Amino acid sequence: VQHSALSGKGLGITVTAYAAGHMLGGAVWKVHKEAEDVVYAVDYNHRKERHLDGTALSAAINRPSLLITDAFNAQGAPPAKSRDNDMVEAILRAVRQDGNVLIPMDPAGRVLELLLMLEDRWAQKQLGAYQLVLLTTVAYNTLEFARSHLEWMGENVGRSFDRDRHNAFNTRYLTLCHSTEELHALRPGPKVVLASFGSLEAGPSRHLFTQWASDPRNLVVLTDRTQPGSLAREVRDLSRRPPGAREPLQVAVSHRVPLEGGELRAWKEAKAAARARVVAEMEAETRAEQAAADAADKGAAAQGMDIDGVGGDDDSSGDNNGSGDGSGVEGAAAATAAATDSLLGVAQVSGAGTRAAELRRRQCLVDGFQPPSGAAAPMFDNELWEPDMTDFGEAIDAEVFGRAMQEANAVAQASLDAPIAAPEGAAAAAAAANAAAASAAAVGDIPPPTPPPPRKETPSKVVTEVREVHLRAAVHACDYEGRADGRSVRTLVAHVEPRRVILVHGTSSDTTALAEHLRTSLPGVTVDVPAAGQAVDCTSHTAMYRLQLSQDLLSRTRLRDVAGYQVGWVDGIVGLALDGEGNEVPVLLAPTPAALG
Repeated sequence: VQHSALSGKGLGITVTAYAAGHMLGGAVWKVHKEAEDVVYAVDYNHRKERHLDGTALSAAINRPSLLITDAFNAQGAPPAKSRDNDMVEAILRAVRQDGNVLIPMDPAGRVLELLLMLEDRWAQKQLGAYQLVLLTTVAYNTLEFARSHLEWMGENVGRSFDRDRHNAFNTRYLTLCHSTEELHALRPGPKVVLASFGSLEAGPSRHLFTQWASDPRNLVVLTDRTQPGSLAREVRDLSRRPPGAREPLQVAVSHRVPLEGGELRAWKEAKAAARARVVAEMEAETRAEQAAADAADKGAAAQGMDIDGVGGDDDSSGDNNGSGDGSGVEGAAAATAAATDSLLGVAQVSGAGTRAAELRRRQCLVDGFQPPSGAAAPMFDNELWEPDMTDFGEAIDAEVFGRAMQEANAVAQASLDAPIAAPEGAAAAAAAANAAAASAAAVGDIPPPTPPPPRKETPSKVVTEVREVHLRAAVHACDYEGRADGRSVRTLVAHVEPRRVILVHGTSSDTTALAEHLRTSLPGVTVDVPAAGQAVDCTSHTAMYRLQLSQDLLSRTRLRDVAGYQVGWVDGIVGLALDGEGNEVPVLLAPTPAALG
């Protein structure tokens, strides 16, 4: 258990999370300040399951000032003891007559408990001939998350890993699929598929239901009470009727189809326009950078002319005399500049980037050595830096550094053009990679693993069609919600003994029944049943006065631990003392002998 103390405006408030037992990560929250506790407990489960222990609500919390809990399952019955056996028997009846089984589930949460149960039964009964599949877009992530969070699960899972190094979620019979295409690519035969979502309102479960519901050999397993107005609730209600009295279901199914004709041309034109906008923005940005670099060049050149003019006519005449071979001087200067940039770690990219690199080099060499305005001569009359060797004693070859800068310039330019050229050159890149792999295999060398080629973008659109589905498949309903039943809820709340209760998240009948029971079993306790959107004032008033105990008085006091608090009897005198910041605060001081006498 970790206690989180808040700071700032929440100074003095401590928040503690206890396991709820409903699903991995579910928590019962206790907010503590001084002698007041506010507990928020919804969707908890007191039963110990395969991957989770029961809630710590009744063991860790006693007499809170306020308990906020739900009445969602206030009248629910406990799950049958034969729940697992009944489900497995129904599944085996379907697959043994070459039928498929659809179990709509949420992609994470309660699916972990169901996976462990099915994996255990598949291992006990040696059912490897029947494929067990988890079909969600996050199937891999769900299992990886579960494998890496064993310390937050039940003690059975942790003990098995500590003793045998066996991870309960290293499944043997489970196959992960992320799309219906991957499911159809599996070997033929009966399949038990756990697909998202549990409401049958979207996801692969809706598509599989429209394909499998009309076959009487198939089975649909509903693991919760279903949401009102959902397709799963309609299926559950319809399954209670005889097969001949079931009306067909009108199910809207959406899927993607490739674009054709005018739609495809419009899509290509839109992509070309978007690409042209990107190119135009990049060109405009390059022109702006080049203009800024040119302006900076002109300012630096003008400053250099002013400094050279102060030095007299000898420097200018020397420059004029040395300008006969301009091309050689410019080439040597370019090579020297490239070598100097390399030593300073300045990467020349292209166009404005080169000018910006040159300006950065000049700033590195000149910044901090500007001559004063009244100087008769430049502080450093020779700014040319021609290093002969590196810091490691290696001789510098300007041509080597020049070639290196040209190669870096080409690579950088290719990286800038890559986002634009990637859609156009993906096929060519993939073909070149395949050809290189084939040539390496022909030579006899083992090629290193290469990443898969980029996925080709296929223009498509979403098409929705309404299908008429006749429910002929068998429907099996069971309780895998992982919530405390009505009797357990009433017992737990009475055992916690809150001084005030607020009931949320439940039907009117469930909320009314639980409120009447609490008013009877907890006399004197206020039970609030707010409507949706209604605000409830939870402010409490206590006759408490906060004082600091002086060290002298604290050393004389005998304290005992009672229900998580240290309780003791003290006699003292209220006075004022300075705290660490120099402010006067009330302090309970040890009484003087005269006061005691």
